Amino acid sequence: MTTPAGDADVTARIESDARHTPRQRTAESQFSPGTIIAGRYRISSILGSGGMGEVYRADDIKLDQTVALKFLPARLARDPLLLGRLHDEVRLGRQIAHPNVCRIYDIVDWEGAHFIAMEYVDGEDLSRLLRRIGRLADDKAVDIARGIAAGLMAAHAKGILHRDLKPANVMIDSRGDARIMDFGLALADDEDDGTISGTPAYMAPELINGQQATAQSDLYALGLVMFELFTGKRVNSGRTLPERMRELASDITTPSSHVRNLDPAVERVILRCLASDPGQRPQSAREVIHSLPGGDPLAAAMAAGEIPSPRVVAAAGSEGTLRPRVAWALLGAIVVLIALLMWRVIDSHATQLVGMTKPPEVQEARAVELLRRMGVPEQRFRSSGFEEKNAYAAWIFLQDKSPNKWQRLGRGLPYVTFWLREGAEPLLDSGPRATPQPTRTRPPQVAPGASTIELDRHGRLFSLRVIATDAWKPRPLDWNALLADAGFSASALTRTEPAEVPLSFADARAAWTGRHPEDGTPIRIEAAAFRGAPVFFHITAPWDATDLRGKVPFSEGSGFSIFLSAMFAVAFVVGTILTWRNLRLRRGDRQAAIRIALAMFVLNTIGVGLLADHEAVLGHEIAILIATTSSALFTAVVFGLLYIAVEPYVRRRWPDRLISWARLVAGKWRDPMIGRDVLIGMTGGLLHTVAAAWSDKIVELITGKTATPFSGALSLLGTPLAGFSHVATSIVTGVIFALVTMAVLVLLTIVLRRRSFATAGFAALLFAGYLMASTDIIFMSSFVIIVAAYTIVVTRYGLLAAAAMQLTFEITFRHPHPDAFAWYTLRGIVPLVLLLALMVWAFVTALGGQKAFANVLDE
Repeated sequence: MTTPAGDADVTARIESDARHTPRQRTAESQFSPGTIIAGRYRISSILGSGGMGEVYRADDIKLDQTVALKFLPARLARDPLLLGRLHDEVRLGRQIAHPNVCRIYDIVDWEGAHFIAMEYVDGEDLSRLLRRIGRLADDKAVDIARGIAAGLMAAHAKGILHRDLKPANVMIDSRGDARIMDFGLALADDEDDGTISGTPAYMAPELINGQQATAQSDLYALGLVMFELFTGKRVNSGRTLPERMRELASDITTPSSHVRNLDPAVERVILRCLASDPGQRPQSAREVIHSLPGGDPLAAAMAAGEIPSPRVVAAAGSEGTLRPRVAWALLGAIVVLIALLMWRVIDSHATQLVGMTKPPEVQEARAVELLRRMGVPEQRFRSSGFEEKNAYAAWIFLQDKSPNKWQRLGRGLPYVTFWLREGAEPLLDSGPRATPQPTRTRPPQVAPGASTIELDRHGRLFSLRVIATDAWKPRPLDWNALLADAGFSASALTRTEPAEVPLSFADARAAWTGRHPEDGTPIRIEAAAFRGAPVFFHITAPWDATDLRGKVPFSEGSGFSIFLSAMFAVAFVVGTILTWRNLRLRRGDRQAAIRIALAMFVLNTIGVGLLADHEAVLGHEIAILIATTSSALFTAVVFGLLYIAVEPYVRRRWPDRLISWARLVAGKWRDPMIGRDVLIGMTGGLLHTVAAAWSDKIVELITGKTATPFSGALSLLGTPLAGFSHVATSIVTGVIFALVTMAVLVLLTIVLRRRSFATAGFAALLFAGYLMASTDIIFMSSFVIIVAAYTIVVTRYGLLAAAAMQLTFEITFRHPHPDAFAWYTLRGIVPLVLLLALMVWAFVTALGGQKAFANVLDE
């Protein structure tokens, strides 16, 4: 019942500290038919012999039952090493009770001979069967492959590695079922006896290289056996370790090159088992069973009306490995979409229009120079950044009717300003919206001596706020110099009565009205001073009188933002109810929820901590740590509870849309389905960005209306770390968006009863939300593209793809700054580079170990 006589595939066992001596095979048997062994067993015939012993068919006289007896060869019976292996075979083999594993009864020491009494399997070993008929029919091969994998799974469940799986050690019984035999080289998975053991032709590459055996090593051998099952051909021709080591450098031929019309699912699982990297092989024999045709327990559970467990969801199905042609098509689509996006960015000249020619370091030096020249004393700590004047952009969008209205961003009052704050203490907000990242207005400026100054793109004064102190020495007051620092001439302005009250005490105030010398915009300037030093300066324009941001599509306060807020509010209310219910009923994948919460905690800590205003002050750094971790902890708890709320219902009604997500949470980073869904999600996210970026450009081409300049979040360029921070926060945003959309989808499924109706309802609801932003026919066309992309990604590919789609949109819509040789190019390009790295990883992972250029032309 082991390798029959004459088989060249002899089991090899090489001690790490000894030279290998090949075994000498013999056709002679130790016992002739009729011999009574141990007063109980009558020998009938010899069944076979191999590297670890001889096997006889015998009759158990006492129980009147046919058994198999496995003896060590007589000349080796006194070898303590082989005796130890025989005891190990019994010790480990008796732990496994499974229909696809040959049962072991006992070990007997009789007159110096040692043998194992084991189940007799009436049949033929797979090696002989394949040599006799060539290959099995596909359906029968699937059955046998599933049986072998089931037996291997039973062994692995007991922590036992076979280490010598090959056709000669698989019996096909009289009913056609597979039975794994010969655990003579088996080890517990936590043992490492320092040997290279197994049959060279069926050893995994890592074993040949002297690495420790794992469950994936057995799965590699299973892949070799399945290859022979379906093709009748062996993968490896090498019979010795040196020959096999030479074969490692050559590629494995695909099963379909030997057998036409082979089921692609069969080929995929075979090639996954034969991956040279153990990490790319299936995680378990259970996954192999599920990957074979007809082995999807998720579909069976859904057909039976049962709720599949998270483990079943993670192990369900095998679809996910992309053919090279499809993977290249997706990659090509991403490249084209990125090219279209960059074309739009370059065409809009957004960063050139706003005039961001001076890097923050230059602007900071200019701000410090102005403060000192004005007589404002230097403070110990500084913070700085950029700020966008969105009210200005809204005013241009709605009020300016000139054909080149956006050109005014490059002249006149600034759209983006640089601000610098100084103070005696580090800046850290301690209010209800606490954050370690300071802004121009938060935390409030209250400490004596603190100052905030804003500069335009040319380094000219735009605004000033200083908290004066009695320690200031009087100095001559010169309003004309202050106006000159802002780029104005006092002779071109009209003096008027002050109206604004400065934040700190002032003993002199002044105000002027006029027009900006560059574009003629009506302006009003308010100023104040204390003891001759300016403490307040502010320029107001028409857009400051009425904030029009709420009337701009997709801006804060617009109809679309209200729609999103309402959707999130509904998701929050429904999520709270479902969380309470699921916790009470002990539902939900709590292990996954904890892992997600931890990931969100880390990402939030990174996203907020990178932008914190760090100073070499212990108390301040501790305060930053507390603020950062408390905010991250709150977000993590919300994420974990929301996942508990949504996951059980998605698993019940849309479980197939959780497979890649469940595998990602389980740590299967190299699973092809994860790569596939991320790649598809990235394509959808870029499609969303391109549709949004080009919609108003198409309006310009058709109607002649000036398109809105397209740029990223210019205010995030203040620090080189802003790009990394934005990627971290974008991941968080992507996950929360995916969870909320899945919650809405589940709610629609519950209300509308059918998944098809829920899909249509989701698309209609999303499109209705976009209509709240604009009803322009061209914009509506782009809405159709965006809604279709989201609907397909969310309902067809699920949670992970939806998160990847929103992540990609967040990065590409807010961070395209590809101006050559500009100071901000490297800072703005960081998120795009990280996104491209993610794209490459997803592409390689989605191939599932296939060669990127394999059979592309033949498909």
